[in-house]
Amino acid sequence: SAAGTWAWTEDGAHIVVSITDGVNTATGATMCISSGFSSILDVSDFTDGSLDAVADIDDGINTPATSTGILSMDTVVPTIDISNPIDVNHTNQSIYPVSGRCTEGGDEIMITLTDWVTIVNELTTCNASEYSITTDISSLEDWPIDIDADIQDEAENISDTDISANKDTLLPTISLDVLDAVNISNSWSYDVTWSC
Repeated sequence: SAAGTWAWTEDGAHIVVSITDGVNTATGATMCISSGFSSILDVSDFTDGSLDAVADIDDGINTPATSTGILSMDTVVPTIDISNPIDVNHTNQSIYPVSGRCTEGGDEIMITLTDWVTIVNELTTCNASEYSITTDISSLEDWPIDIDADIQDEAENISDTDISANKDTLLPTISLDVLDAVNISNSWSYDVTWSC
């Protein structure tokens, strides 16, 4: 459906609104109230592109008046995906990359990464069917991280996708315990003990 709102000057006047794509036409009747009116029309069968809108007002006494306008129609939902993410570690957590593919160049993309407590947002755009960002997620806790990508075009069609990545920034440690001397008795099964 399409909701249109116009300003007019004569309350109670009868108004007919129509929108057309050149092949299909949707028409609705309404009334001027408080110097304005609105009408909701079903244009779901229309072809995307430029639409012509016409509003005719008639108060039944004076010469009818007409107002016209042009609007755009875009019902194609953009698509987006996230390339297989790498694990987050001590080295890359401050410059963590997220990238993927998208279908409409110039569309706004919001990347959200969260550990379900803290949220990190990055805004970018779809460029030549791709996008990429690097971001600092050192504030997120070490456990699976949710990565969400939302894309919105100029007509406010929205699509999103999400994926998860593991985060482990704890550096492993290892130390050699005090070793016994190797002798004739233990040389065939010498026990080496480490802490890690």
